[in-house]
Amino acid sequence: MNNLKKFLFNLITDKNTSFWVLPFKIVLSLFSFLYFIIIKIIFLFCSFRRKKFKVKIISIGNITWGGTGKTPLAKNIAEYLKEKNYSVAILGRFSDEISLLSKKLKDIPIVITCHKKEGIEKAIREYSPDIIILDDGFQQWGLEKDLDIVVIDSLNPFGNGWLIPRGILREPISSLKRADILVLNKVDLIKIDLDSLKELLRKINPNVPIFEALYVPKYLENLRNGKKEELDILREKDICLFSGIASPESLRYTVEKLGYKTKLVFEFLDHYLYKESDLIEICSRCIKEGIKELLTTEKDAIRLKPLIEKVSERFVSLSIFSLIVELEILDSEKFYARLLTFFNN
Repeated sequence: MNNLKKFLFNLITDKNTSFWVLPFKIVLSLFSFLYFIIIKIIFLFCSFRRKKFKVKIISIGNITWGGTGKTPLAKNIAEYLKEKNYSVAILGRFSDEISLLSKKLKDIPIVITCHKKEGIEKAIREYSPDIIILDDGFQQWGLEKDLDIVVIDSLNPFGNGWLIPRGILREPISSLKRADILVLNKVDLIKIDLDSLKELLRKINPNVPIFEALYVPKYLENLRNGKKEELDILREKDICLFSGIASPESLRYTVEKLGYKTKLVFEFLDHYLYKESDLIEICSRCIKEGIKELLTTEKDAIRLKPLIEKVSERFVSLSIFSLIVELEILDSEKFYARLLTFFNN
């Protein structure tokens, strides 16, 4: 199953450029056209019966598959509004990201639901919030929202330009005209001209405010004992980098900027469910290569901790860390001022 998923992922991201996969790409292109027709019909149907709630609703979403940073942004906004004495609740589907939110936001209620309308009703009924934040709400076309924020991965804004399943787009790029605010994430890692991307976005949505964001490494967490460690302890050391996230290249760039020497890399698909055998293989390769430090992401750590406990005695010479990062909005004062403007109006 994992091999099939990897094969399909390489198709939709055009990482597989072999001539023999061309028939598969043609078939996926036809399904993309069908997908386009279906979402257009659903969008039109929902447009005539949008549900309006008395509570203020902020949607934070994207138009692509994969991690753009919408959940970390939801966390930042929730914390800011809490400081401003607003009562806030967050809605989201069960995921690694939501699990991290639950861990970090102890005093902000999080409603886990697959059905946003029912989730909003539950949040209103149980918590009476002033504002509800929808994590991944841009495609909730049947809801009346007060603010639609879209997060874009600057490293890979729109993939190959195709809709699902030929590409990673959940909606056509033209759908960004519905956005009230655009946030370009990972701007410190971008290899192309950021102004060109902004110019394209302004052609789609001329008056939309565009903000920039990036992930700032804060510290390392030792996954054996839970201790916080300074970022410097791995500087100039050979490490094994492994992850199961949507954008492993952004992790590689970040680690490179920190001055870590990546000698061994294991990259799994997003939300990969690690098996004990996976961790044993990774650790065994590290011992063979003379590597003593392993590094992964905070999101991966959620799935790895139970496995680390099982194999820890077998690989006592190895240290396994997760890199803890925080999303930082550049010109954050202007961003939050703009956000509050929507509610004041």
